[in-house]
Amino acid sequence: MERIKSEFEPPIDKAASLGYLYVYLALDDADNAEKMLPDVESFAKNLGEENMLASVYYGQGKINLLREQYEPAIENFKKFLEMNPTSLSINISIAKCYLKLGQQKKARTYSQLALKHYPFSPRINYEAYLIYEELGDHKQALGYLRRANDVWKDADEDYMPAIEARKALAGLGV
Repeated sequence: MERIKSEFEPPIDKAASLGYLYVYLALDDADNAEKMLPDVESFAKNLGEENMLASVYYGQGKINLLREQYEPAIENFKKFLEMNPTSLSINISIAKCYLKLGQQKKARTYSQLALKHYPFSPRINYEAYLIYEELGDHKQALGYLRRANDVWKDADEDYMPAIEARKALAGLGV
């Protein structure tokens, strides 16, 4: 990404900011991710790529989620979804926010929206497991955890999400 910054002229040099944004979000580094948002927004606007602004909304939503600012996170995730109506996996993040706000019915609704479109996504099933476990619906939670583990059965041994799902299943003694 540093090479992109040094080899390209403005505004293309800002493309590295988009890469950095997603790296920092993957690392749950809200502070550094937030520093990238102005450059990503500038990059999108200078190129006339309005739908690239969706990355700004996604990034801000994830930053809000990391900082436990659930209502602004929901707003940003919904703006992202308006710009990317086929990115329905974001509904699991919205569900997590509603759960943290104590709005269990909405948490269920949004988790089901994500699962409807991605029924075999191990990540979404694992997140649904966490949501339903917190809701106290242990039977439903276990079903989602089993599905996540089934899909991840051949995952690399060092793949952290699969490791977490395996530990969770083993912790249940199932």
